[in-house]
Amino acid sequence: MKRKVLLLTSPKTGGLRTNSQYSVMADFATKVSEDDACTLEFSSIDQLEFIIAENNVQIFDTHNSVDLSSYDVVYMRNIPQALGYFKAVQVYVMHHGHKVIGSPELPEVSSEKVAQMVQLALADVPVPDTYVTWRRHALQVRLEKQSEWPIVLKANIAMKGDDNFLVSSLEEAQSKINELAESGGYLLQPYIENDGDYRVLFIGDSDPLVFLRTAQPGSHLNNTSKGGRADIIANSEFDPSAMLIARKTYELTMGIAGVDVMWDINKQRWLVLETNLAASLSTGALLDDKAASFARMLKDVLKEKI
Repeated sequence: MKRKVLLLTSPKTGGLRTNSQYSVMADFATKVSEDDACTLEFSSIDQLEFIIAENNVQIFDTHNSVDLSSYDVVYMRNIPQALGYFKAVQVYVMHHGHKVIGSPELPEVSSEKVAQMVQLALADVPVPDTYVTWRRHALQVRLEKQSEWPIVLKANIAMKGDDNFLVSSLEEAQSKINELAESGGYLLQPYIENDGDYRVLFIGDSDPLVFLRTAQPGSHLNNTSKGGRADIIANSEFDPSAMLIARKTYELTMGIAGVDVMWDINKQRWLVLETNLAASLSTGALLDDKAASFARMLKDVLKEKI
């Protein structure tokens, strides 16, 4: 039986089928598929849908109407234009025991939400249900099928609470889409009922700093950069199960990282929201505590060097 190979390229302006390279790629795939060894199909990042439901991950190729796990080999092209998406694909395909080629420049970890959610879910770290797409049209179709509101709509590359909206209807969601950047893609998640979230800040091998962040009245954003309040929590007072998943998340990234975890009031479970690989040290809340923890890390490093 012929093996299936996917040639996966960067997002195409105007969509894959209307791109000037479409016929060239189609002819190339036909010529390669004449060989008895494999069937070559092609697609682009903007044709993929990334879906996480109850920590089960699916990356669906809408151009060829198949899940990426059905390909024996995925060959990546023009990776720098969509690093986080390609990283998610790499992790997913390799998780299913298949081969990825053409990806030497991919980082071990990514700050983009699509890569983090896929990587964490596949590592059995509990994350919110998530839908990610590069295409605005695909996002609109997904929103039209949405039955439960409110939901969170944000940019895949959103940071510090920017480009992050709580929307309660299709009409409100459609109005907010126009405020999001058109490049980088979009992410949908259900709104999680909460009393705040916890930033677990790992700096070296010392005990992490834990602080509770709570939003201002009328806002869904717990970020201190958006006016949220931060209160230091003793490690002994922090739920051990939450610390366990925070540390597991950190071990996938290492270095200095702020892991955001939240207690889902309705489903009674801890979830990891994201990992901040460039967590604020010299700005934001609790600067004295951050400085002291950073100083301890430097002392440990200097001792090792000596």
